[in-house]
Amino acid sequence: MTASQDGDWEGLARRWREPEARPDAAWVHTLVDRHSRGLRWVAAIEILVTVAGLTFAVAVILSERTAAAIGLGLAAILHTVLVAGFSFWNRHGVWSPLSQSTGDYLRLAQERCRRQRRSARFLAGLMVVEAAGVTAWILGADVELPSSGWRLGLVVLFGGVIGWSIGQDWAARRRLTQLAGIEAGLAAGH
Repeated sequence: MTASQDGDWEGLARRWREPEARPDAAWVHTLVDRHSRGLRWVAAIEILVTVAGLTFAVAVILSERTAAAIGLGLAAILHTVLVAGFSFWNRHGVWSPLSQSTGDYLRLAQERCRRQRRSARFLAGLMVVEAAGVTAWILGADVELPSSGWRLGLVVLFGGVIGWSIGQDWAARRRLTQLAGIEAGLAAGH
């Protein structure tokens, strides 16, 4: 190294040791570790919900044997399989960082945020398509639902999931902005 490069390196090292100038890299490690534990719980819950949803849908189809029960049951089975398949595919490769470096933790946290956004958009889009399909089916086939509570339940379900998905997308976008600030601070040598 030249004297100039050596001086630049010393300046960067000095700035890194200054607590007020250093980006909060520990926050990234904590975020990733906490999220890794959460992924395990979410995966376990998703498996239970998938099995319960498929069991319930099949039970309704077998017990009711009406056009509405069969149609809604088949839609529930298709929905459950699509969501479970997407969820496990989307989570592939983001269980833990490749190494213990802050850069790897940061890249993993950013990728998880991008995957969270993709998942939220997929689920919101799926709900819009399903709501349109169920509405067209009910109106077009003149299907009589067992009670008006079914219609209200479907509206609440579709609207709630779409709202939740939008909130998840916004939260992931905010976290990506925070992570970009940390990444910029690390790149600047702070």
